[in-house]
Amino acid sequence: MAFFHTSSFQLKTLVFLVVMSYKRAFAVDSSVRLYGGSSDKEGFVQINVAGEWRNICNDGWDALDALVTCRQLGFTEGYAMFWSKPSTSHYWYDTTSAPDPEPTFLTEGINFACNGNEETLLSCKYTKHDTYCPTLATVVCGITAAKYNEVLAKAHIPADFDSQNFISTVGTSNGNSVGKLLVTYSHNQKSVHLTGGVCDMDQRAAMMICDAHGYSRGGEKIKVPTPEGLPMFIGTITCLNSWGLRDCKTQLTSTGVCPDGIKYNGLRCYTTERPSVIGAFVFAGVSSILILIAGACGVHWIRKDRKVPHAALENEPDDVIACQSDSEP
Repeated sequence: MAFFHTSSFQLKTLVFLVVMSYKRAFAVDSSVRLYGGSSDKEGFVQINVAGEWRNICNDGWDALDALVTCRQLGFTEGYAMFWSKPSTSHYWYDTTSAPDPEPTFLTEGINFACNGNEETLLSCKYTKHDTYCPTLATVVCGITAAKYNEVLAKAHIPADFDSQNFISTVGTSNGNSVGKLLVTYSHNQKSVHLTGGVCDMDQRAAMMICDAHGYSRGGEKIKVPTPEGLPMFIGTITCLNSWGLRDCKTQLTSTGVCPDGIKYNGLRCYTTERPSVIGAFVFAGVSSILILIAGACGVHWIRKDRKVPHAALENEPDDVIACQSDSEP
């Protein structure tokens, strides 16, 4: 009886593994793949267009695009990060070239603008681009919280929010003035590049980040919806009393989750003069006019009530004499 019981258990285990493997294979979309990595979890992103595999340029590639890619590949657990191919150099990781030997692949597009909720990459907005691009889009899928903490510890990320260390994007595409703030740690010598959202920031940080993106009028911090599965890379960005972004301080999350919840994770950059500024200008203009009117009236009434000797009027300007003579009975 023990033999039959053991055999039955092994059979059930085998069936379970086969079913799970079938589900995994079914979940993987054959229109996207990762090429050049050491496993099926990492590599350059390629999409199948009319039966032909094509590359994606790295321009505008962000954490939301990586999230959609990994979901389309069937990775429903873990974070999506960026991947770098180890170069022949002992000291650096190369993100600009494809692996050797390299087959010739066409390029499909640039500036993918996924919002994080799409099922496929091709359902995201993007710009068609069929010429060569030097940098290609990459991902690493299935990064667990433990692995995330390990990568974070090895990255030795400084506390200052310097543009030499962090790349920030607003929204889901270049030129977007409203959306989530996404940050990538670029100065990295490891194969996994950390990327994700922001839990909170102060108002001065919002102003300076918008200014760094070309919005000279600044902007304001806002809270926007966050898709499930997006790692929250930065806990807080504090720029109070800072002269520039490099003086701002960052606090990182240890597991990709906001410890105090999401507060202000987005930006609204001003494309026109802020209403408060316009109101201030209008108020200042109206106030100036009212002051001039009040001053003119005050001078008139003072001169009206003043008793001026007739001899003194001989030395007064004609307009003053006219004004006073009009006011006398």
